[in-house]
Amino acid sequence: MATATASPKPRTFFSLFWRRLRRHKMAMASLVVIVLLVLMALFAPWIAPYDPTAQPTGEDVGAYYFLPPSPEHPLGTDDLGRDVLSRIIYGSRISLLVGFAVALSSVIIGTTPWARTTWGGTCFPGSSTAPGSPSSWGSPWPCLA
Repeated sequence: MATATASPKPRTFFSLFWRRLRRHKMAMASLVVIVLLVLMALFAPWIAPYDPTAQPTGEDVGAYYFLPPSPEHPLGTDDLGRDVLSRIIYGSRISLLVGFAVALSSVIIGTTPWARTTWGGTCFPGSSTAPGSPSSWGSPWPCLA
């Protein structure tokens, strides 16, 4: 009499990726840092203690310039009296936006010639180099041959 064994659950790409990622401590630490930076950028209006562009007004304006770190301003103030911590928190938004924009544009620029050659087109208008033409046989980059 044969015993029925349960077939193993098929592993998905994400489950294999997550399993390998969890094994590496530095990768997990990096993931935590990236997630914290993204959360800080997303919730900057609620996290920042002051308006990053607000300058002090009043009679004794000079007293707010170049303040050292204190409980009121944890990282001090800059040469215009603005809170440095708030400026760093809001600056993370711009940094992440630039990073994601560069990554997206790199993907678009890098995949466009591949997609054009894969589906039988040419890389650039007026180019006669197609993937199957003899002039592209010796080149690993048929668009540049």
